[in-house]
Amino acid sequence: MSDLKRVLLLSGMLLAASSCQDASEPEPAQHKVVGPAGADVTQRPEIPPSRGDVVLEGCCSFAPGDHAVEELFGDFQGWKVSGDSFELVFSYGASLEPAPDLPGSSRTSIDGVRVRSTALKPGTGEIPVLTAVLDASSLDGLEVVDPRLTVFGQCESESGCADARLVLDSLRF
Repeated sequence: MSDLKRVLLLSGMLLAASSCQDASEPEPAQHKVVGPAGADVTQRPEIPPSRGDVVLEGCCSFAPGDHAVEELFGDFQGWKVSGDSFELVFSYGASLEPAPDLPGSSRTSIDGVRVRSTALKPGTGEIPVLTAVLDASSLDGLEVVDPRLTVFGQCESESGCADARLVLDSLRF
């Protein structure tokens, strides 16, 4: 057999093998919507925000009070609230990983949304102080990953922890 025939035969076999392999692999998750899609798939916030509240579209609102507020940019909606000796970072979207369940966490419901929270203590460092998963609907017939809200927080003093708690207590879905 000539070298040209061997090359053509080998090329054909490789092409056939690669096309079979491609056919057996699952398609990329084109039927799932992830990322900042949470704004499009929920009817939240249901509770109308008050004047001065920060709104995470499709999720919730909270009152930052007189504390500094900064919008964060990425694959999700994010806001940072900074006060005298405390900081909270609100993140919302369908691409967020679940936050760890810390010892001492409690579960409750706010406006019909199940919430897991952990108390802030001075000097603990940044921890997930509040997490929630919002039920998503379908979007043009596509399955939508349920969007998550995660709030990381830290405080350095009892008064800073109390100020952070006031912001967290203002959360409405």
